[in-house]
Amino acid sequence: MLRTLAAALAKDFRLLARDRVGLIFLTVAPIIVITVAGFSLASLYGADPRGETAYVLPVADEDGGRVGRALRARLADVDMVQPLVVGSRAEAMQLVRHKEAGVALVIPAGASRALAAGEPTSLVLLTDPVKYLEVANVRALVQELRHGIERTARDRAARRLARLRVRMLAARADFERAAESLASEL
Repeated sequence: MLRTLAAALAKDFRLLARDRVGLIFLTVAPIIVITVAGFSLASLYGADPRGETAYVLPVADEDGGRVGRALRARLADVDMVQPLVVGSRAEAMQLVRHKEAGVALVIPAGASRALAAGEPTSLVLLTDPVKYLEVANVRALVQELRHGIERTARDRAARRLARLRVRMLAARADFERAAESLASEL
């Protein structure tokens, strides 16, 4: 059986070696087809065929607090996205439905308060499932920015706690001195 397969392959390779035009088309045609398909389908997956434009990212800030300001400031420094501030979640969803954006970011009301209180907070991504590549890239970017903001908030809280601890220890020492003074006078 292997001998038969080897003979059939050898015969096909001999025929292909004689047919130079067929050999060229066998190698060049798939390259052309793949290139044309890649350029034509690039916009379907949320990319410019040349890869030169940034994704439009509508941002609806329902919170209006520190989290929204921090996210918008950090998004402005990223070349991969072009943030577009919109007035509401509905407007952001409209942009996604009309294929003007593949992803929209919504910062829900109370996000800054929850973060300040140390409670978990989440951001909302409105997505177009067809633009999978854009959704994946923006989701990873927003996740990275969110972790950076949380890290900054934790560091700020740790510094504030350290300052409060120093003040508390000083107040405690003052109280102990006052208590000792009172006890000695009594």
